[in-house]
Amino acid sequence: MSVGDVYLLPGRDFGLFDAGGSIPDLLVDALVLVTQLGDPWFVLVAAALFYLFGHDRRRGALTVALAMAALALVVALKHLFAFPRPPSPVHLTAAEGFGFPSGHAVGSTAVLGALALLADVWTRRRRLLGAATVVVAVAASRVGLGVHYVGDVVVGVAVGLVLLAGTLWIARDRPARAFLLAVGFAMAAVALGGGGDAAAAVGATVGAGLAWIGSDLDGRTVSLPVGVLGLAFFGGLWAAVTATEPAAPLALVTNAVAGGGVVALPRISDAVEGHLPRAVRSSG
Repeated sequence: MSVGDVYLLPGRDFGLFDAGGSIPDLLVDALVLVTQLGDPWFVLVAAALFYLFGHDRRRGALTVALAMAALALVVALKHLFAFPRPPSPVHLTAAEGFGFPSGHAVGSTAVLGALALLADVWTRRRRLLGAATVVVAVAASRVGLGVHYVGDVVVGVAVGLVLLAGTLWIARDRPARAFLLAVGFAMAAVALGGGGDAAAAVGATVGAGLAWIGSDLDGRTVSLPVGVLGLAFFGGLWAAVTATEPAAPLALVTNAVAGGGVVALPRISDAVEGHLPRAVRSSG
C-alpha cells in the first residue's frame, strides 16, 4: 500500500522510501557504483583473488566456500519467505525477484568480514573498520536505490554475520567443511523451489568442493597470467549462466565446471606453466 509518496509493505513497515525522482542523477550514479561492492560478481571475485594470490591457501578456500554459501543461502531464504521488493515506481536501478533478505547485504557482510578476519594486510582493526564501512555503504545504497526495504538490509547484515561466525566455527580451518555447508544451503534452495538459481548454486558448490577435496592444492603457487586468465574464463562461464538463465541441468553442469575450475587453478597453473613462453612465466 502507499501513503502519499511513501510505500509500505505490511509486516516490514520499518522500511520506508521516497517514491524516487527527487534524487539527483549524480547521486543515483554514485549509489549504483557503490552497490556493485555487494554484487555477487564482486564478492566472488574478491574471494577468488584472495584464494589464488593470498598467503594462506586454506584461508582463501574457506573464503571462497563462504562466498558460495552466502549466495546459496540467499536463494534459499528468498524463496522461503517470498517477500516482494518495494513497488517498481521507487526502483532507481534494475532489480528482480524476491526482496528479503538483501543478498547484497548478506554477501558483502560475510565475505568482506571474512577478508577482514583472515587477511594479513594492515591491522585487524583497520580491516574490520574498512569492511564495516563498505557493508554499511552497500546496505544504504540498496535502500537509496529503492530496491530494498530497510528491514531487508538490516536482516541481511545480521544473516551475513551469523553465517560468517557459524562457518568459521564449523570449519575450524578445514575448508572442506565449509564447502559441505555451502552444498547444504544450495540443496535447501532447490528444495524451496529456487529453480535455475538453486541449480546453479548446487553446481558451483559441488564443483568447488570436489576440486578442493580431491586435489592437493594447499601450498601450490599460481602464476599471475594463469590466475588472471583462468579466473576470467571460469568467471565468464558463471556470468553466462547468470545472464542467460539456461535450463537447470545446464546451469548446474556449467557452474560445476566454473566453481571447480577456479578452485583447481593452482593445479592447472602447475600443469601449464612449463608450456608458457619464458617471458610470460617471468611476469608471474
